[in-house]
Amino acid sequence: MKQTLNFQNTRSFEERKNESDNCKQLYPNDVLVVVEQSSKSKLPKQNFIKFKMPNTMTIMNVLQYIKSKIKLSQYDSINLYCGKTLLRIDQTLKELYQSFRDQDGFLYINYIEMNSFGTQF
Repeated sequence: MKQTLNFQNTRSFEERKNESDNCKQLYPNDVLVVVEQSSKSKLPKQNFIKFKMPNTMTIMNVLQYIKSKIKLSQYDSINLYCGKTLLRIDQTLKELYQSFRDQDGFLYINYIEMNSFGTQF
């Protein structure tokens, strides 16, 4: 079975903080996002996905990007979470960053396949 990597385990806090600070100086209107698969997901295991997007992008845009990266069809559904909060597709990255950013300057989002009977995390 493929072992997944957790972004926070691959770099020290200082490295992550320096990276986010440098990015904020160069791209003040962008958000650094790390997307990781929920440990309870039954989808094939994936490593984290790290990217930078304009803070005006919505979760719908992020969802489409993630689905393309993990090679899901347009008919497969996933839910996105920050912590234990289910994200709405109309929320912007700026809103999420203000509420959920980590001390290292990254916004961490988890995904799990959609369950018609509810998802426990």
